[in-house]
Amino acid sequence: MAPDIPVLFVSSYVESAEVARALRAGAVAYLKKPFELEELLAYVQRYTSDAFAEIRIGHFTLNPKERLLTTETGEARTLSLSECKLLSLLASHRNKAVTRAEIEDVLWQGEAANEQSLNNFIAHLRKYLQEDKEIDLHTVKGVGYKLVW
Repeated sequence: MAPDIPVLFVSSYVESAEVARALRAGAVAYLKKPFELEELLAYVQRYTSDAFAEIRIGHFTLNPKERLLTTETGEARTLSLSECKLLSLLASHRNKAVTRAEIEDVLWQGEAANEQSLNNFIAHLRKYLQEDKEIDLHTVKGVGYKLVW
């Protein structure tokens, strides 16, 4: 489950009981068919505008849209897509352990995970973040990883 992902229902069921049931189940909106494309796009834009907001991580700024990790001095490093996804995930769970299963779901989306690749991504992130001594990327034995700052 991913409770922070907005769900938009699109359905031919137009009865108010169905709409209410969907909204109680957690939908952010319910579009009844037929609908105008402009209306659907407006909902999508509304709920995805924060998806690429910059993230502060200690003395760094992560721009997920550009995949740039920038220092306070303005030096920027372009991250791979997987590195950026992983760092975003860890940062969004600041000071909390993120399980390997959660990480694998984000990076490989149900495909067979590659443990060596994950180890490499973690090693790269540790190297990138070592400039800020207040940031630590912990291995939580038997669980996953925790980004602390």
